[in-house]
Amino acid sequence: MDREQLAGLLLEAYEARKETREYFEFFLNPDVEKLTEKYRSAITKEFSREKRRYCRARISHVKSLLRDYASFQPGDEHVLNLYMWTVRHAMSVEKRVDFPEVLIKSVAGLLSSAIAFADKALLADRAISAVDSLLSDTAAGTIYFRRSLSDYLAANPR
Repeated sequence: MDREQLAGLLLEAYEARKETREYFEFFLNPDVEKLTEKYRSAITKEFSREKRRYCRARISHVKSLLRDYASFQPGDEHVLNLYMWTVRHAMSVEKRVDFPEVLIKSVAGLLSSAIAFADKALLADRAISAVDSLLSDTAAGTIYFRRSLSDYLAANPR
């Protein structure tokens, strides 16, 4: 493709797809705080799904949101922060709404994924200290939930 064809293709993609438009707008004017807030509110909305005092969050949707956020390449520290914020938010929701066992394991899997991501990004020491403080914080989640997360991490080292 020559330059004009490529420019036309980019303009078509910008007009046709919302995701492409969002990516280009972030690329041209990177506002990480605005992007982070957008994804935090989407994750909050997902964890607010409940029925009969049980959380009905779709962890696949949460993972998809985390992948989408990372695709903007806001920086490894920001991605790790969103992972840790997501787990902490799930723990705060779990204090007032019951989580099914599958969802507890899924949140533990997110925590494990955060550690794996941090290891690849050379931020493992920061992630480990954040996980330790999170699991030892008595204000974050119930003791059962914190123990379940800790047991999952011990049983499934990456």
